[in-house]
Amino acid sequence: METNELLIQIAFWAYVLLDGVQDPGNVGTILRTLDAFDFDGLLLLEGCADPWSVKTVRSSMGAVFRRPVWCLKAA
Repeated sequence: METNELLIQIAFWAYVLLDGVQDPGNVGTILRTLDAFDFDGLLLLEGCADPWSVKTVRSSMGAVFRRPVWCLKAA
């Protein structure tokens, strides 16, 4: 008698939500870290630094081009 194997794939999404992080260097560093840990994206609430500023792009070391970034507005 053969044993049937059941493979279950669990869907898992991991995002980082930032609220009020105003230093572009910190936003870039967090983006670089979530890229290293293979997170799915970054959500920025109002009051956060611009993810496309020169300092953010530089500190992200290219992670800003590999992970999606959404800028959200509070309702």
